[in-house]
Amino acid sequence: MKREQYVIADPLDADNDFEENKNLFSAFGELSLSSDRLSTNLGVRYEYSQLNGKSTVSPRVSASYELGEMTRLSLAGGVYYQTLE
Repeated sequence: MKREQYVIADPLDADNDFEENKNLFSAFGELSLSSDRLSTNLGVRYEYSQLNGKSTVSPRVSASYELGEMTRLSLAGGVYYQTLE
């Protein structure tokens, strides 16, 4: 037989100053460089959440190299965050 436990809390102990209207601000910048066979993109994304008061900076980079007339090698990577809703 499974025994269940419950916690009874006073609602006044919770954060009752919660505001529904919080904003998420973000900006993105990118620099593109290219030569005959190589093209690169450097980017950064900034984000600020009023909900949790945190800022994040996410760098990104991608590169593409032309191996032949119909063949291209591409790589991309970055740091990604997901803001809590």
